[in-house]
Amino acid sequence: MRAAVLCLAAAGLVLVAPLPRGWRRRSHRSRASRLGVDRRTAALCVAVAAAAGALGWILTGVAVLAGLAAIAAAGTPLVVAHRAARAAAAARREAWPATLDVLVASLRSGDPLTGAVTSTAERVPAALAPAFGRFASDLRQGVDFDTAAGATARELGDPTSETILATLRLARRAGGRATTDVMLDLARHVRAEIATEKEVAARQAWIAASARLAAAAPWMLLVLTAIRPGGLGAFRSLPGNTVLAVAAAMSLTGYLAAMRIGTVTRARGGGAAT
Repeated sequence: MRAAVLCLAAAGLVLVAPLPRGWRRRSHRSRASRLGVDRRTAALCVAVAAAAGALGWILTGVAVLAGLAAIAAAGTPLVVAHRAARAAAAARREAWPATLDVLVASLRSGDPLTGAVTSTAERVPAALAPAFGRFASDLRQGVDFDTAAGATARELGDPTSETILATLRLARRAGGRATTDVMLDLARHVRAEIATEKEVAARQAWIAASARLAAAAPWMLLVLTAIRPGGLGAFRSLPGNTVLAVAAAMSLTGYLAAMRIGTVTRARGGGAAT
């Protein structure tokens, strides 16, 4: 019976776990590259989903629960990978102001922009160190600054990095003392933007928490029902499976709607704050 309860809990995970927001906007190729989903990972997800679905069917005998368990098993690795990618992107973004400060200090000491990049590559924060190290290595090997900066922007793959590296490319072409002022302004802007987004995210966190709680509540009740002897018997019939399917659709729809409201409110709040 404990195994059945665990299976039911896993089935509800797919309704509670945050979904990657960018999936609706990015191409399949972009999603795969950002989430690290290759053929091997996809095959693993399919295998895990098949195993979880089979186990769910054996333990519960309810087709809908077995299907939800399969979906949860297949989606959980992607959700974990997406969270890791978001955390890494946030760390890189928060590292940029300190990186710009290091570059400004090097520029003020008399180094040109190319020299500043190569001489400070080992002093940037850890989140940007690998990509910045390759940037500096390309410059040492004689790669054109624009080409090296463009390759680094594609490697990092986030809007903040792309904007900063594009600005560095323009500053490299324009030259002059204004370069340090531009970089200082960029650092201040990124810091202010990060602070604003953190404040907005903290204020809107209760929306996500409420959505997950509301989506999880009926499935926790189902877990309690499953603990009782014969509690799942009513759901093994066609009407029972229909009820579960409708409940899953309603839970998922309500969860996505609540998260959408939170996303829109956050965007408006961020824009207003900016």
